Amino acid sequence: MTIKEIAYKVEDLRIEAEKINSLQNALFTAIYSESNAISTYEWAFVVLDDMTHSLKDELKIVTNELFAIFRGEKGGCENGEVH
Repeated sequence: MTIKEIAYKVEDLRIEAEKINSLQNALFTAIYSESNAISTYEWAFVVLDDMTHSLKDELKIVTNELFAIFRGEKGGCENGEVH
């Protein structure tokens, strides 16, 4: 990945984190308003779990790419490309 590609990926992941945070806040509010049984939100928790695991996996990939560049394991080019 190039530095530019990594930067765009980090921005995408930040947006995904904002979505996850919003979903978590909505679930918290819905559950504590006590308007429905907690079981009503079961699948929402499954989606939240899927989203957080996906985000964690993507962050791990980007982190590994950046540390590889930092350690010089991948030779950088003048245009920011990593080999």
